[in-house]
Amino acid sequence: MDSHSACLRGLSTELQLAVIECLDPVALRNWSSTCSSYRALLAPYIFKVITLRNTERSALSVDAVANSRYVTYVEGLHYIATAPGDSGNDNDEGVGVLSEEGESVPSEKGESVPNTIPVFPGIVHKVLSNLESFLSLHTLSIDFAFDFEVIDWNEESAEPINEAEETEGWRAVMAKTFAALLENTYLCIKALEIRQLPSTEVSTFRTDRFHDFLGTLERFDLSIHGSENAAGWNINTLDRYLAFVSKLDEFFFDHLNCVTHFSFRADETGPIGLEGRNHARLALSPQQMPRLQYLNLEHIFICEELVDFLTAHADTLEIISMRDCYANIGGLEENGIYWEQLFTALYNAKPRALGQVHILPIDLPIEDEDAGADAERESCRRTRSLLEQDKRRRLFAYAMLNDKYGTLYDDEEQNVNSFLEGRDQKAYDDLMQVVHEIQATFVSRSLA
Repeated sequence: MDSHSACLRGLSTELQLAVIECLDPVALRNWSSTCSSYRALLAPYIFKVITLRNTERSALSVDAVANSRYVTYVEGLHYIATAPGDSGNDNDEGVGVLSEEGESVPSEKGESVPNTIPVFPGIVHKVLSNLESFLSLHTLSIDFAFDFEVIDWNEESAEPINEAEETEGWRAVMAKTFAALLENTYLCIKALEIRQLPSTEVSTFRTDRFHDFLGTLERFDLSIHGSENAAGWNINTLDRYLAFVSKLDEFFFDHLNCVTHFSFRADETGPIGLEGRNHARLALSPQQMPRLQYLNLEHIFICEELVDFLTAHADTLEIISMRDCYANIGGLEENGIYWEQLFTALYNAKPRALGQVHILPIDLPIEDEDAGADAERESCRRTRSLLEQDKRRRLFAYAMLNDKYGTLYDDEEQNVNSFLEGRDQKAYDDLMQVVHEIQATFVSRSLA
């Protein structure tokens, strides 16, 4: 035991626990190696969330935890999936063409594609299909950390889904991951996060077993992978991306019957909502998630589907958080709405539990005062002046998509015009008055 550990042992238990809460996993592991007493003290923190990669070495380590006395400490599993093309596979397209045994097979170009690392080792399958071994496990995060810079960025191949899952390395990883998960006799997972989901269907998404599993979740977080190619074309210019995100209700959202916390994050290169060129519908509807209390959205265009979804959950929603979400008027969309319409609809729905509404960011771009006609410059100056005089006032984001590249850009002129018209602000203020009254009710009840 070194002198630093001796000093820490002199602290009260409360202070030691306060120090523990401030340390990252690496620091905790280093500290635990100093003596047996700290190893015992820190074990619940070190093993609270463990990481699994789709490699044999990682899976063997996690399997060892499952068969150790530390297994009862594991509450969360963070699974990070990579694909053959990510680490320099010689296949020019980087799709990682594999045989069932993980051996080299000819690519479409007739070349031999070496593969020294199996796409999904058997021990990874064993761990994911036996999550019941972790007696306290309740949270699973799945991170598809694929390097799509080396994967073909063209439209999806026409071959059947099942065949593609056998030949495309990254897609095989996705399919095998979900298939292994569903082999569990009893799934104890109550919170599921899927990070950077590629816009590609796998056969599991349409199975009753998968939908039944989704129906047991209490928390569901989903983020969609976005990207742009070397020529500057965003992913929302691909038909396969637009078609995939439009079917997220069939794959996921229609089956979240017990979810109380829902987070959905699109990417800046593929914002979701509205109809029209480079747009994809937001796959939310009133009958989904009847128990919803917390909603978080990012990179979403506000639309009628969102309005209907929010008003249908007015009795249960407690927190709404929207970051980098936009209205779109006069762009490529065919059914755009103003922020005023969303706020007014939610106000008229008479929310009963809504104690927090966050629309971020607050600081939005305003046109350069030196640009445009005199009237435009005057509008910008007036906007800046009013924002300075009244800190309660704010801008609400309007944005549009480029018709060719799909690039998202701020509609600075509409930001200013809507601010000066004041209807968005008035509707927002009316809604926030209701929110503040609900907050006050909660406080008075807690003090009673």
